[in-house]
Amino acid sequence: VEAGIDELPHTAVALDDVDGVAVVTGLVDASVARRSGNASGMILRTYEPSDREAVWALHNLALDGAGANDPGPWDNDLDRVETCYFDGGDFLVGYDGERLVAMGGLRRIDEATGEIRRMRVHPCFSDRASV
Repeated sequence: VEAGIDELPHTAVALDDVDGVAVVTGLVDASVARRSGNASGMILRTYEPSDREAVWALHNLALDGAGANDPGPWDNDLDRVETCYFDGGDFLVGYDGERLVAMGGLRRIDEATGEIRRMRVHPCFSDRASV
């Protein structure tokens, strides 16, 4: 039986690097995958409130590294991820073991349009395949 992605709200995606390309290696239960990683690579899953501190840290680290960290009210969506992104969109986090290494949001604009927001990759992982 196939299920649509909306029917799998607690699913995470296991990723692996195959010849420099990020490849989905399977779906795993997010409650098992949560901050534990897996033997084959990074776990990509939907944001949870417990990710807030790590998301802010990665956001600031990535912007500091690019010389572009200018905090202001335009960053307030990171304090309200659930209300800003989960109304038809999503906010994903990628963990390699215990470390948050990637994040990104998709904000719904209308039925046919979305906006990619807050795409960040930990500097130690920026030369790897993007997801």
